[in-house]
Amino acid sequence: MNPQEQLKVKALEVNELLGHYILLHDRRLKSSATFKSILKNLFGKPIDFWSLFSEASLISARFESKAEEINSLSVALQGSLNDIETRFLETMKEYVNALCHTLKAFVALTKAQHRASTGELMSWKDNQALELAYKQSVDRYMTIGERLNNLYREINS
Repeated sequence: MNPQEQLKVKALEVNELLGHYILLHDRRLKSSATFKSILKNLFGKPIDFWSLFSEASLISARFESKAEEINSLSVALQGSLNDIETRFLETMKEYVNALCHTLKAFVALTKAQHRASTGELMSWKDNQALELAYKQSVDRYMTIGERLNNLYREINS
């Protein structure tokens, strides 16, 4: 497989992992960001933050592993890439690292929310700080992702 094909395969693998994370992120929003969810927490079946935390931990570990794979690929391909391929690889490394950071923030948030859902006290301020850290990490990976998508189009043209 030539270097460009190797880059594309890694990009597709990262995109697949991203899809798993997005489903989890969306599930959290759907279950916790509505008036109905507040009523469920008070009078019915509460949000399963433990499940969100557990799944996020697994996806986080997979992103960490993917970051290691991409770093190894970077070493293996050193000197065999053109300028655009090099920029693509460096941006993909930055993107995966940003996603690793996002997953860590998601794990911290869902873990804290799980503890709060089981009766452990958590202040509104602490929850908002975790939410903000998570939102900022999402914004960062999305910004880097736009650059990566533009570079991917350049590689394919």
